[in-house]
Amino acid sequence: MAAIIGLDDDLIRSACKASAAGEVVSAVNFNSPDKWLLLVMRPPLNVLLQPVRKRVQSVLLPLPVSAPFHTSLMQPAADRLAAEIMATPFSPPKTLIVHNVHAKTESDPEKSSS
Repeated sequence: MAAIIGLDDDLIRSACKASAAGEVVSAVNFNSPDKWLLLVMRPPLNVLLQPVRKRVQSVLLPLPVSAPFHTSLMQPAADRLAAEIMATPFSPPKTLIVHNVHAKTESDPEKSSS
């Protein structure tokens, strides 16, 4: 994965599409209007961005990651995890849980945190 700074959304999308050639090349996070996280399995990042760099000044920061987080490559793991979670019985907690979404407590495991 890599962070790309200084390219607009359309340019990143077109570069991903143009260079994919059957491999996974996708923009996965939109951190700000000009800062993206990009997953590239193959071809190498420098090959992907050669045509783009000729037209636009940009910064490419490779990110050492252990898995392709935020990408479609994680979907099989997400599906397996969802099945396990749905099959797991939950009991009311012995202590109150404070949700970080709204700072309210809840003791019913069936209730949503929203």
